Amino acid sequence: MRWRDWEEASFELARERGVPVLAYVRASWCPHCARQDRQFDDGRVVALLSERFVCVQVDKDRRPDLDREYAPDGWPALAFVDHDGELLDLSNFLDSEALLARVAAVQAAWDAGRRATIPRGTRASPARGAIDADCGATLARAAREQRDPRHGGFGRGMKFPHADLLLFLLARGESGDDEARAMGRAELERLCASPLHDRARGGFFRLCERPDWSVPHREKLLETNTELLEALVAAHAQSPAPALLEAASGIVAFLRRDLLDERLGAFVGSVASDEDGGPKRDEIVHADANLACVSALLRAAAVLEDERAAELAHAAMEFVATRMVDERGVHHWHDGQAHLPGRLLDAARFVRAVVDEAAWSGDNARLPQAEAVAKRVEDDLSDHDGAFADEPATVFARHPQAPRRRSLRDNAAMAQALCALARHAGDARHEQRALRVLEAFAGEHKRHGLAAAEHAMAAQLALQPSVSVVIVGARDDDRARAMRRAALARPLRWRTVATLDPRHDAVRLAATSYFRDVEAPRAYLSRGGSSRATCSDPDRLGVLLDHLERPGEG
Repeated sequence: MRWRDWEEASFELARERGVPVLAYVRASWCPHCARQDRQFDDGRVVALLSERFVCVQVDKDRRPDLDREYAPDGWPALAFVDHDGELLDLSNFLDSEALLARVAAVQAAWDAGRRATIPRGTRASPARGAIDADCGATLARAAREQRDPRHGGFGRGMKFPHADLLLFLLARGESGDDEARAMGRAELERLCASPLHDRARGGFFRLCERPDWSVPHREKLLETNTELLEALVAAHAQSPAPALLEAASGIVAFLRRDLLDERLGAFVGSVASDEDGGPKRDEIVHADANLACVSALLRAAAVLEDERAAELAHAAMEFVATRMVDERGVHHWHDGQAHLPGRLLDAARFVRAVVDEAAWSGDNARLPQAEAVAKRVEDDLSDHDGAFADEPATVFARHPQAPRRRSLRDNAAMAQALCALARHAGDARHEQRALRVLEAFAGEHKRHGLAAAEHAMAAQLALQPSVSVVIVGARDDDRARAMRRAALARPLRWRTVATLDPRHDAVRLAATSYFRDVEAPRAYLSRGGSSRATCSDPDRLGVLLDHLERPGEG
């Protein structure tokens, strides 16, 4: 079978021949993809596809944009598309007989002029309105309804960890929803005890085939483990438990041993067992997963008191910031160079990671780079109603006027990042922009079910009063460092922790009413923009935050 690349030349050939395109999206480590590969050895399949289609193969790890677009239900994905990249038909694994039948049906519809396309993602403009303050309660209720009463987890088929949902449930607890927090914690503990958890080498597999959590797939993804690390650390911060600590520490060890590219200082995308049982790594450095990992590792460093986690985070951040970001935006990295610039999710994760690194270290030097990335997003991806497109207009090989995908999740991630940047840098314009994003998707969470977790967290972040800790003093002073650690180790996810060092942040400091005593670092606490307390003792800071962060207090 001859496969072409996803490029304009392939679509131009399809236009010249008057035939549709088959895009085969696969992952190098996916066992079902290996089975699908073998179906293309059938001479009948080869003959029919070669005559009636232009066939392109897509590596989901090299083209995460196309993976998001054409493989919403996993791999392998067989996407039949028109000359503008619009979807005509979509299937997952098909054996040779089923594949022949599907190809014939698509071809018959095409020859008859039936070109109806399948909607994907959120393309049309949603109804703009006020941010839905009840979306968190709606999602928590949906989680209770879809929870498997016998085996745990969510849904009745294959079991995925749903780490973003678990993190949302834990965050609901910080707003007073104890039932949601208990559900999230119970499901995390169940995950730790399930075959999804690789106790021998640390980390978690991507999914289990059966509802009872048996038959785990053997691939372990950076994205999955990053999300679970953040959820485990959040649960441990709320109420320490040996099982949570062991699982979180195991993920950190797994990342360092199995996914770290020591030459780069960044993490590759996945590791899986090959046909001989040995490890097979995907050597692509994904920007979004690496940057989310930076944030999760820094959170783990604070809560677990693990300086090695912080060292891993700083090394990955240095590589991404210096090699994977330029005037076009944030890139991915493979084959020794940067690729695929300008994606919204990459930008969102970068802005958030810059803020998280500054909170940990007290060094605000990367903030201008985060501001530049946010401006690039505004210039390249902003839509008329306040939402952002997921990718630049040049990403897909479809008609330039075709509407661009605008996903709920990626926009929610950018809204969270803009809120974090606004509160850390003291620039309310970013928070106002985040509100416009969320308003553009008013009511959309109802269509997305459990997949709306990141949107619900963004709405919670935007609507509830923010808690801020600003430390004024030399950032490398042991007392300032201790106060940052004390603030970051608290359970609350939405807290802002910033350091203003008179030697490096004089301009920003001059715009405040804080004292400028370099010899005595002091923390200023506020909630909802109103000053509440000040202290210079890390232990006292924890007591003050306990009171200030309590739901209904302050």
